[in-house]
Amino acid sequence: MRSCTFPLWLATFFTLFTFSLTCKQRYYIYYKEYANCNEGLEPAIKERAARECSTFRQPFVELSDQTHNQLGRDITAELVIAAGTLPDNSANCIFYQCNVVAWRYREWQTDMEHRALPGFDGWKLHDRVFGPGAVKCD
Repeated sequence: MRSCTFPLWLATFFTLFTFSLTCKQRYYIYYKEYANCNEGLEPAIKERAARECSTFRQPFVELSDQTHNQLGRDITAELVIAAGTLPDNSANCIFYQCNVVAWRYREWQTDMEHRALPGFDGWKLHDRVFGPGAVKCD
């Protein structure tokens, strides 16, 4: 009887444990704002913002290496809003948004809230959110 219950217990344990080890998409949203609307709309500003945003990936890869690959191996950085307008009650007029996405974030490893995130000159961390649902860990 004992030899029959152990495999059943083991199967139940792995079934429950596997669901708790799924990964999520984690978005880190950075803003760069301009008070001067004309300056913020210049094509050179958009090109520079896209170049700067593309460099955000590497510091997050290095952070992931320091945290036992908690952010996963698949990390992207993309300028998703170029020259967006801010509400009238804002001190600034134009903003650019760069999203850094950790596509396989392992939230079950450790609490990353206490760890400092990479900073980028002229850009502010606007938000960090989870994507919908769960994804398979790599």
